[in-house]
Amino acid sequence: MVRSLVFVGLVAAGTTLGCGSSGSDAAAAKGGGSSGGSASGGTSNGGTPSTGGVTTAGTGGAASIDPCTVDVTINSPKSIQDSAGVSCARTLFILNSTLTTLEGLEHFTKVDSLVVGWTPPLSFDTVGNPVLQSLKGLEGLTHADFIHIEANPKLTSLSGLTGISKNIGEIQIIDNPALTSLEGLQNMTEGGELTISGNKLLTDLKGLRGLTQAKSLALEQEPLIKNLAGFENVTFLGPQSSDFIDDEALEDFTGLGKLEGIGNSFSVVGNPKLKSFAGLESVKLLAWMVDVSENPELTSITALSHVNEIRSTVTFKDNPKLPTCQVQALVKAGGQACTCTGNDDAAVCQ
Repeated sequence: MVRSLVFVGLVAAGTTLGCGSSGSDAAAAKGGGSSGGSASGGTSNGGTPSTGGVTTAGTGGAASIDPCTVDVTINSPKSIQDSAGVSCARTLFILNSTLTTLEGLEHFTKVDSLVVGWTPPLSFDTVGNPVLQSLKGLEGLTHADFIHIEANPKLTSLSGLTGISKNIGEIQIIDNPALTSLEGLQNMTEGGELTISGNKLLTDLKGLRGLTQAKSLALEQEPLIKNLAGFENVTFLGPQSSDFIDDEALEDFTGLGKLEGIGNSFSVVGNPKLKSFAGLESVKLLAWMVDVSENPELTSITALSHVNEIRSTVTFKDNPKLPTCQVQALVKAGGQACTCTGNDDAAVCQ
């Protein structure tokens, strides 16, 4: 099962998000509506992200351009030179570049969206950076509401992002097969919606150890991550859904010892080595749908014994070693009924 990823940080031309925009502008941007251009195509007046250089986001006629409404695309040494003196951008695109590092971009301090490779909306074709090895050069960046890093086959380090301490939108780290660590994000204390997916050599989440709050966590198709070490200071995940899907090495939830609640749906599906929910002993609230399915080695959910409120549907399906009586105790305490099939009905609980 793979989450459908839509990068909402790329706003429509003629609007801004996080650089002086109003709430109504932001809402319109997320919906993609604007007379100035199309967010789904990644374009704005004056050019496309793939051509390199600076493109204006306005519709023309203005005496001056707010730099926060300008898209900047970096794909070559020349495009780095052309961006000299620019410190703020709506979206900083690093796409299909010939660069191994981003040295020369130290002058950028603020962007609404940082896009280092992506899959354009309505497309199945990724546009990555085939030789990019590090994000060195982005150390001056202190503000980025949306961070999307995808399809960079030689990227080994996120160390250029150490200046960012807060992210209110999304962080998506997807399909970077050489990435072994999330170091570079360690100074971030507040995170938006976090998606970590398909990074084949990533061994842990300790690069996120500075976080104290996050809107959600999706950990999907990560073959080497065994637990949630790195999230020791996070007390709440919400209001968006948190999903742990098809993680081949995940054994338990150690690292979430301070987590008291999950503010939206909680899905734990298709994890072949998951044995228990150890690490979730402090959780009291499961605010929305709970789906725990197809975890063949799961034997215990007693770590959820302090849950006293579940606000929506509960599904426990095809966990053949999980005692049904443990599930019944959870849903009784949480005040919900359960759709429960394929668990261990013969087991006896003490």
